[in-house]
Amino acid sequence: MTRRAAREAALQIVFEMSFKLPYEAANWRLSDDGLKSLSDQTELFGMPIDSDSLGYINAVVNNIVEHYDEIDGFISKYSHGWKISRISRICLAVLRLCICELRYMGDTVPASVAINEAIRMLKCYDADDSSAFVNGILGAYYRAEHGGDAPETAEKALGAEEEVK
Repeated sequence: MTRRAAREAALQIVFEMSFKLPYEAANWRLSDDGLKSLSDQTELFGMPIDSDSLGYINAVVNNIVEHYDEIDGFISKYSHGWKISRISRICLAVLRLCICELRYMGDTVPASVAINEAIRMLKCYDADDSSAFVNGILGAYYRAEHGGDAPETAEKALGAEEEVK
């Protein structure tokens, strides 16, 4: 499984967490039965999950569960004038995943890749204008919390995706 596919699987779980208590949803999906259920639902997850991909998925989901309120605090802080309740569930899932990668997995996921993959996923799953909205939140978060300018644009960083694998 590629890192991109693993990220998509993690996004599915993080999205599902917005409908239930985060711990319960994550606990179920990370179990053998929960992962098999994902495999049965879509072709993307039907491919074998190797140990590196499973490690990534577990790390992302567990970090989000552990730091759920903190991550949502960052989303609230940098979404200027938007309450979390007004942000679509898919945007929230993508924001949670990306902020988790930036904050807790920076040593394994370059910032430019995390942000660009977030934007790529939104372009697949949500309205066109949501990617600009999320990019603005992630850029503001990155500049304030990590110092300096936000990483380069998607076009320059997408080539780095397979290096992260």
